[in-house]
Amino acid sequence: FFLNFHNPILMSSVLTAKDGPVGIVTLNRPDRLNAWTRQLQSELFDALEAFDHDEGIRVVVVTGAGRGFCAGADMDGLSSVSTSSDSIAGSQSREQRSAPPPETRSFLLAQQLSKPVLAAINGPVAGIGLAWVLTCDMRFANKAAK
Repeated sequence: FFLNFHNPILMSSVLTAKDGPVGIVTLNRPDRLNAWTRQLQSELFDALEAFDHDEGIRVVVVTGAGRGFCAGADMDGLSSVSTSSDSIAGSQSREQRSAPPPETRSFLLAQQLSKPVLAAINGPVAGIGLAWVLTCDMRFANKAAK
C-alpha cells in the first residue's frame, strides 16, 4: 500500500496531506507505535473535520507512521489523568495542568462525516486503536497487521 503524499501539514501527533481527491491522515507517533493520547485524538478529529469540510476531498484515508497503526492507549499518558483527589487547586503536576482537555466530540466521529473514512492498517492495532478503526467505513490491512 503506497500513498503519494503531497503538501503534508505537520501537527504534533498527526500528519495530513492531500493526493488529488484523497485526504490522508497519518498518526505520527512511530516511537510509541502511534499510541493513543488526548492530543492525538484531538488532532485526528480536527483533521477529519477539516477534510470533511474541504470540497476538493472525496475520501479520507487514515494510517499510521512507522511499523504500527496504533498500539492502543499510551500508558505513560494515563499518569497525567487527574483523579478526584487531584482536582484540588495546586495539587496537579505541570503535565496534568497542560494536558489537553478531554475530547467532547463523539468517538464515532468517523461515522458522522459526509465522506467515507478508510483505515489503511499498516501494522499492529490494539485496544482503543482497534475500537476506533471499527468506526471507519472500510478497513484495509497489510500482512504485517495483527
